Amino acid sequence: MIIQSFPPLPNSIAIRHEAINILMDTLGVAKATIFLGEILWQPTDYLKTKEELFVGETVDSLYQKILDWRETIDP
Repeated sequence: MIIQSFPPLPNSIAIRHEAINILMDTLGVAKATIFLGEILWQPTDYLKTKEELFVGETVDSLYQKILDWRETIDP
């Protein structure tokens, strides 16, 4: 049996900062602040969101997408 180690995942804080910067650059500071306030203060059904985001995906398909993504940032 071959055991394959998973590559490290990106830092979640760095991803959060990148996402906020993209929102501010795209929407502007005021709209990004309103949007973030809305999503942070409203209850969210994370299981439903997960099912919608990953419909038809398997662990293997997601892992392959992660590997493909890593190649684009660290060739």
